[in-house]
Amino acid sequence: MALKLNGTNSVILQWTQAAGATSIILQKSTNGTTWTTASSVAKTATQVTAAGLAGNTTYYFRLLITGGTNNGYSNEIVVTTYGLKSTTLKSTNVTDTTATLSWSTVPGASSLVIEQSVDGGSTWTAAETGALAGTATTATVTGLSAKTTYKFRLAVTGGTYGTAGGNNNNVVTVTTTTTPVTLTLGETGATTVGLAWTTATGASSIQVQQSTNGTTWVSAKTSATLTAASTEATVTGLIGGTKYYFRVLVVGGTFAGYSAAVNTTTGTEPNETLALKLNGTNSVILQWTQAAGATSIILQKSTNGTTWTTASSVAKTATQVTATGLTSHTTYYFRLLITGGTNNGYSNEIEVTTVSVPISNFRAVVNSSTGVVTFYWNKAGGSVESIRVEEKIGDVWSSVATGVISTSAASATLVVTPGGTTTHFYRLYVVGGTNDGASNVIQVIH
Repeated sequence: MALKLNGTNSVILQWTQAAGATSIILQKSTNGTTWTTASSVAKTATQVTAAGLAGNTTYYFRLLITGGTNNGYSNEIVVTTYGLKSTTLKSTNVTDTTATLSWSTVPGASSLVIEQSVDGGSTWTAAETGALAGTATTATVTGLSAKTTYKFRLAVTGGTYGTAGGNNNNVVTVTTTTTPVTLTLGETGATTVGLAWTTATGASSIQVQQSTNGTTWVSAKTSATLTAASTEATVTGLIGGTKYYFRVLVVGGTFAGYSAAVNTTTGTEPNETLALKLNGTNSVILQWTQAAGATSIILQKSTNGTTWTTASSVAKTATQVTATGLTSHTTYYFRLLITGGTNNGYSNEIEVTTVSVPISNFRAVVNSSTGVVTFYWNKAGGSVESIRVEEKIGDVWSSVATGVISTSAASATLVVTPGGTTTHFYRLYVVGGTNDGASNVIQVIH
């Protein structure tokens, strides 16, 4: 008698036919001493299946033949059944270099080993997990290669699931993930950000992507065209004072996929382009280059460069504004308060003195008998420093002898020779105040 096929809960035994036998009984024992009937067998049979066995257990078998040439006991054979399959082995987590496996408790196991195969199960080797106790229910296999398919099985020694006669556990197939490149931040400016990443071996193309919320991504503009071998880039066209997220998309090779995202907030730089476009008496027009990404713009004014008030709220995309309600011939300081974007903060300050409104109703009355010329005008406004009457002699204007004229005066007199018939040209010149400058010119005959 011999073993034909081993199993976990049954075995098939075979023998040559027992000539002339009248009955055959298969007996079994777990110690080779105490025997019980395993099965009654047809007298002409040459094999039998012994069922109801325990896995990973040693049994002794023999035949009790009655009658015929082989009357008596046959030879005894020893068979250790296979252990039961550990059908609970499964993969719970896979990375680019590791695979975590789990299984249910293996009753009575003395040791456990995870085995791996990279050739579809033809060749098996012990996986890198460290020593596993017989009570272990999980293990992480390390040292794997990215983007590679592995088969794993659990080799059990001892207990119900022991694998005597060979490993017959269920097999789990996993494919490791790709290895993402490592992305790091470089220098951050107001409109640019530098990025660098580890070499993406085998890549067919590389793309830098950007996002302002970490969810919606678009292709980033870079200062140079990227190739599959690129390991750095400068992202351009950004808005200052804005938080950006960046990631690298690698196509092809071991590192195919997205890198982990990094984020930074771009810096700001003052808008230094505020300038006077057109001066006036009661208003001025100011201009500047557009403030990229601004959420609001306020024009501020001051008469001393220290105390500032709001002159006007400006559209966030505007590039000029008219400041109204000003006083003529007055010095003002202007600046922009920009919120958000590349130019977040205050712009440069500019100083503007509005255009004055000269006296326009300067006139004279001559008393020909006394030789007194009386000049009249509307009182000059603002902080007048001085007033004088001038006469044009040739191409030169010179002060005439009216005496000192009060800054609040509205008239002055000049004594001349009575009865004259010569034409003279006069004007009023105001220094300071809203009427600063020369008035209209009048002709006086005396």
